[in-house]
Amino acid sequence: MYTPPDQGQYRVESLSPDYFLMLPQEAVRYSPFPDDLPHNAIWDFGCGPGDTMCAALCGELSAAVSVRLYRYMPDTGGLRFCFDGGPVTLTSPRMIPPSKIHTSIHPTHEGKVIMTTHTAARSQVHSHWMISFHFSDYLYAIDPATLKGERTGRFVPEEYSPALPSALKGMAFDGDGTLWYAVMWPSASRGEHTHLHRWDILRGVRPECLGMLGAPGRVTSCIGEMLMDRRDVLHIADTNHGGDPPGILAVDTRRLAELQGCARPQALDPVPYIAYPDGRTLYPEEGFKERAARYLCFVKETEEENRFITEQASTSVRADSASALRLWERLPRGEAAARALRWEESGDLALWCGGPGICRRLTIRNRTIIDIAEGDERIPSPEAAPEAIRSARLPWRQGRQHRARASCWLKWKKSQWLIGTEDGLLARFDEDTGKTFALGAVGLHGPVHQLTADLDCACAYGVSGDPNGLGHVFSYDDANGLREIGRTRLFPPDDYASSSAGPTAVALSPDGRTLAVGTADDLACLYLYENPWRV
Repeated sequence: MYTPPDQGQYRVESLSPDYFLMLPQEAVRYSPFPDDLPHNAIWDFGCGPGDTMCAALCGELSAAVSVRLYRYMPDTGGLRFCFDGGPVTLTSPRMIPPSKIHTSIHPTHEGKVIMTTHTAARSQVHSHWMISFHFSDYLYAIDPATLKGERTGRFVPEEYSPALPSALKGMAFDGDGTLWYAVMWPSASRGEHTHLHRWDILRGVRPECLGMLGAPGRVTSCIGEMLMDRRDVLHIADTNHGGDPPGILAVDTRRLAELQGCARPQALDPVPYIAYPDGRTLYPEEGFKERAARYLCFVKETEEENRFITEQASTSVRADSASALRLWERLPRGEAAARALRWEESGDLALWCGGPGICRRLTIRNRTIIDIAEGDERIPSPEAAPEAIRSARLPWRQGRQHRARASCWLKWKKSQWLIGTEDGLLARFDEDTGKTFALGAVGLHGPVHQLTADLDCACAYGVSGDPNGLGHVFSYDDANGLREIGRTRLFPPDDYASSSAGPTAVALSPDGRTLAVGTADDLACLYLYENPWRV
């Protein structure tokens, strides 16, 4: 059920009285995009030769739109439409649109501007956006002289590094070496708001909070990009303001210094106030309820969308409880990849990690790594398949008979075996009858890596997928059949920012309660799931 905005939020009694004061507006110019546009975000804002600036007007979540590129005029604040990514990419209504250009705009030496797209928007004919993120695999270019957009070719994306703290949203140095940056105050998907800070960090001066960013009627919720021009004017792309179209701020930092100590206006935008149960009592004018209505409606829609995704479209392994041990924090890069798992008679969990020519044995007790030592564990390979299963005629996908080879195996009930294939299929083989029963596909892009089961063979688990890309966990039992149960990733309150793409090792505790999954990407983790949900 929807929680009204006066429940479970932060209170503001302890905040400074000037918390809702804006920057002096004599130093600020705001250029909003038209209010009738469905676009709601900017996540790229780039500067080329001669202070040529371009901003990508994007769509997120339920905004089923394609990205638009605009030329921004820093001298006047004018916005000039360049091109729409939909027609350029021939997007149909049933396709997920290229809704973003995401931190990738870059000028080339010959004067063109190159970029890539990224999307977090649903297709026009679907009611929900159910995938966490999607990156384009094409480069795009625009010639500023002709404003003609083109698709230039395919690229292979690099892996992503951990992000900066979420509260910091943009940094830039002025000509004197003073650092300017924005701090966003998160508020559980409602009423986010950002303050501008100045820090003469090279001279050891304490940082200063100068006030809320934006205009009194439209506070900046979040920063997409921040650029400093040669006149020490900050050009700031704001974004994610309650579903509204974004805009671009110009803050004259030199003028701001001259206005220090002058009177500042209080925010009239209801968005920063709805984050707090007593915020409406601090609102300086009448009509708060009417002005806040559209944003409270957006909050409700967002929470309903999140609830739908959590309950009806979750891609994460769900369990009674879950946690993650970050292997990449304990082992050098290239040595944290999980290779094998085994529960010892003592109740400890043994994990073998490593890369080519390197092997480490980790001992885990009570969800804590208690020892890291040199180790060796021979992982079965297809060439070492038991004699009993070599006659099995394994299933294949059409045209891929050459991938019908065993990648892993597990002794099942009586004379039966479970066999995973290099093509991501699972089969049950009976060595007495010689017959193979195809159970189905458990991965579209890679092999079944490992299988595990409880002592009674009542339930089996496995991991599959591209070892360098997306993979997932699955389960099988004779009563419920083959089930995909999700990806290895955790979010608060379970564990902050643990997300891995390539699960490669799996082991089930002897009592059948705890499932351990090890991953092999650059953010390698050991995930521990208590009573994972299979159905």
